[in-house]
Amino acid sequence: WEMFSDTITNPNTNITTIETSLFPPNIVYVGTKYNKIFRIDNANTGDPDLVELTSPLTGSNSYMYDIAVHPDNADEVLVVYSNYSCYSLFHSIDGGQSWNKVAGNLEQTHSGGGNGPSCRSAKIIPLGNSTLYVVGTSVGLFATANLNDINTVWEQIGDNEIGAVVCEFLEYRSNDQLLVVATHGNGIYQTNLSSIADVLDNENIFKETFDLTVF
Repeated sequence: WEMFSDTITNPNTNITTIETSLFPPNIVYVGTKYNKIFRIDNANTGDPDLVELTSPLTGSNSYMYDIAVHPDNADEVLVVYSNYSCYSLFHSIDGGQSWNKVAGNLEQTHSGGGNGPSCRSAKIIPLGNSTLYVVGTSVGLFATANLNDINTVWEQIGDNEIGAVVCEFLEYRSNDQLLVVATHGNGIYQTNLSSIADVLDNENIFKETFDLTVF
């Protein structure tokens, strides 16, 4: 392994998540413990610079659990902070230069305190002329097609199949629009999406399951 000059050397700034872009390619977002986020452009060549971005305004004890990057626009990013008692979801459309709170009804208070769930994983999914935002939480899977800052309304989806269980990991494959949801202790679920209405208008979208339990 080669350590590049932009390596984060502070032993207290543990890297907790890494996400890469599809279009344009070769942009890397790096999230860390203690609320820091970095971006690397042209990560495929030479010894690229690591640029620290403006940190979203959440608790200093929080750590970034996941980063979702829009597959058609690397400047649109959704970041997930997973500690309890901190604000969980932030959205940027300028490559991380500024952030808006978008956890909406997943938080009890606008500061992130109270009894809101722990958020774990997120995906940004373009479907036709709309965009679906999906978040896995400690109490199930939620989605919205309209990020409206602190007034965002997240709707639980797959609640009859998945239930109010921890949705630990999400993966999306754009060529066949396959969304896969891995839970803690309740199996793995998948569906092929074709439109926003598949998720937000119909009661049940998860038709197939794997006989596998994730612990």
